[in-house]
Amino acid sequence: EMLRSLVGSEMCIRDSMKRGGKQLKMRMDVEGPTHAGRVVFERIALLNPRSEQNQQIGRALFGELCLACGLDSKPNKMGDLLGHVVDAKLKIEKSKDPQYDDKNRTVAFAKASGAMAPAAGGGGFNDDDIPF
Repeated sequence: EMLRSLVGSEMCIRDSMKRGGKQLKMRMDVEGPTHAGRVVFERIALLNPRSEQNQQIGRALFGELCLACGLDSKPNKMGDLLGHVVDAKLKIEKSKDPQYDDKNRTVAFAKASGAMAPAAGGGGFNDDDIPF
């Protein structure tokens, strides 16, 4: 199920302490069609020297987010992504440790249905556009 979400109030790129990489840390506020008012926190790996696969998955998801926000290249600043309404597909990741709850994980982003198409221009988001 795709949830309509506002890419919202909190977003930053931070160092990943354990892996020596960088990740996008963000908050999305769900607007509907179900679960309105809920908040989803997500971390997307952008640079991971220990796991090429994790990095590829993260960069692909970041590219989907940029396209869903109407950007066809890297954002000039993280604020370029804030405030856009996107559709996000979530899955529930079961916790391996009983002391922690299950987590929502974003597995895909799409342009919100009914949203305006991005201006004509480049050929879409390119993984090489990520600034590191």
